[in-house]
Order: sequence, then structure tokens, then C-alpha cells
Amino acid sequence: MRPSSGGRRLTAAALEGQACAIERERQVTRKELAAAARDAMKGLLMRPALRLVLAELVGCWGEKMLGDRILVHPSNEYLVRRTGLGERSVRYGIRGLVELGVMTPKDSANGKRFAIKNRAGMLIDIFGFDLTPLYARRAEFIGLISAQDAENERRARLFDEITIHRRAIEEALGALPDESKLLSQLDDLRDRTPRRSLTTPEATLHPIVNSWRALRGAAEEAFYSAASGGKSRRHIESKPSESKNSNLEQEAFREGDRGENHAPIAGTADVALVLEACPSLSEYVELPKSEVDLVATARYLRGSLGASQNVWDEAVEKLGPINAAAAVCLVLQLHADDKGSRIRNPGGYLRAMVRMFAEGKSNVRYELMALIRRKKPGG
Repeated sequence: MRPSSGGRRLTAAALEGQACAIERERQVTRKELAAAARDAMKGLLMRPALRLVLAELVGCWGEKMLGDRILVHPSNEYLVRRTGLGERSVRYGIRGLVELGVMTPKDSANGKRFAIKNRAGMLIDIFGFDLTPLYARRAEFIGLISAQDAENERRARLFDEITIHRRAIEEALGALPDESKLLSQLDDLRDRTPRRSLTTPEATLHPIVNSWRALRGAAEEAFYSAASGGKSRRHIESKPSESKNSNLEQEAFREGDRGENHAPIAGTADVALVLEACPSLSEYVELPKSEVDLVATARYLRGSLGASQNVWDEAVEKLGPINAAAAVCLVLQLHADDKGSRIRNPGGYLRAMVRMFAEGKSNVRYELMALIRRKKPGG
């Protein structure tokens, strides 16, 4: 038997693609096919070369279906000219698209690609590529994108939690005279922690987060033991009869009496303070119960303010994740109270407030307490 001169090896992906079908009377537009292609590129994490080839194949679609199939027949020379890739790269790209199951080849006897018309000029058949699987699997691609987004969100929350634990450990150990063992564990854990990246597998982060939690517990226990002189009892409150609101009032009053030439007292926000100052949070999300929840809530709500990812990244870098999250909640509450009369661009307002806090002109805790004070009768 003579070897095939233009045959293409049979694959399971090609057979699966042939089994894909769409509604018999369905007329697919180029816009719909292009949308399916974009979802496939993102959902299947296609390489750049495959994206270029697929985009040009979709561009060849003339919106004339042959039965229930979407067939195109561009030559390799055309794809080379349109994509700017080499001929070998184009051939590898076509093979890759077939293996991903977004199209199937429909080869002629001599391996050429062309359309067949009758004497009346009506299209009878096309030899080339069948893009029907691309359109038929569009729901699957959307599901893959949703799963990727959910994984990215979980990964981001894990990295945020690592940052929160790391800052808490550094603050606790920085106040202790000698904790060489814990410092050694901290250095080792830093080396084992991967850098924030979308390519980091989520499964590898869970044991690292658990290690950070354990180390934070050990560091805070050492800090507490040093502060209480080794006695296992609670600290005696200076004024146990005062309520939390009274303490906040006195602290806000002391900070309000600062002279104009003095820098604001450094203050870090906490979840309870944010919830008291920003009741509007309940209208958007479930109220956070921990620092990790607060950071995740702020990362979700910054889009409601029209703040870009760069604004959030700058806030985390300059203020830390807790204060950055508190700043988002603060601006959200100010915008809600203002009803848009003065704060026309809350995203820009957030950026300006973050830079003001970073320069030491004010701090998040003071602004939150001032907000609580203003909401009280006669405040």
C-alpha cells in the first residue's frame, strides 16, 4: 500500500469534534462565532500563536452555513500572510486547535482546501476546517472561565491572608528582645512562600497558609507572655466600666486636639471599628467577621467605587491590606452619605485619600472615628 501523500493522522479530539452539532436551522453570525472564539481562547488558556490562527479562521467565516456545519477553507499561505507567523508555526497552530477540540479538519482527496459550487453558483461542499465545535462548546468555555475566575479569587484571598499573617508576625517579633527561633522560622517560611502570581497552583498555597497561621499564633503567644510577665491572666483594664463607644469618643477627642503642625497619630483600623463607622456595607455584602473577610470584601467593593486594580495595589503597598480595606469601606460610606453631591469620582477620591494617609497627613483610624462622631446626635 502506498503511503498517504496528504493525509492527516486521526485523533480522538477530531472525532469528538465531528460529533459536535448545532441546531439545524441556526444561522451563526460572525460576531457570535468571534465571541465563542474569545471565550475559547480564555477558557482553554491558548498560546498566542493558536489565538492568532483561530482569530483568522473565524475572520474567514462568510456567514453561509452548509447544513448545520460552519466550514472555512483558507490556505496556509493566507494564514501566514494574515498572522505574520511562519508556515511551520501555522501548521502547528492548526494541529493544536484540532487537539483542543475547537475545530476539525475536513480534507479533500488531495489535501487541498476549496469550495465546490454547482453550475448555478450555489455552494455544495467545502473542504477545509469545520468550526462547528467552537460554537457548539461555547457554554463549556464560559464554564471554564467562571471556574478560572473563582480559582483566581480564592488564590488572591490566600495571598492576602499570607500578607496579613506576615505583617502581624513581623509586628509581634519586632517588639520582642530576642526570638531567634521564631525569626529563623519566619525567614524559612518567607523562602518557601511563592510570589503572588496567577500561575501559582492553589493547592500549594493551603499548607503554606496553615504554616503562616501557626507561626502567627506562636509569635502572638510569645508577645503576650512577654507583656504579662509570664503570668497567664488577662490584662487589667484601666477603666473597665467604660463602653467601647466612650473609649472611641475619648480617643477621637484626643486626636482632634492635635495642633495643626503635628503629624497624625499612627492608627490601624480593625474590623469592629470599620463595621461601626460604615453601616452601608450591609447593603452590598455580608458583613465581614475577620481581617481576611474585610480584605476580601474591600477587594470586591473597590469596583463599585470605580477604582482600578492599580488603586487597590497602591493602597495595599502603602497602607497594608487591613488599612487599605478600611480606606475602601470609608470612601464607600462617605460616598453613600454624600449622595454624589461632592464626591463625583469615588475611585479618584480613594486614590487621593490613600496618598494622604501614606504621607502622614491623617490616618484611617482617625477618619473612621471622626465619621462615627459625626453620626452621633450633636456630633
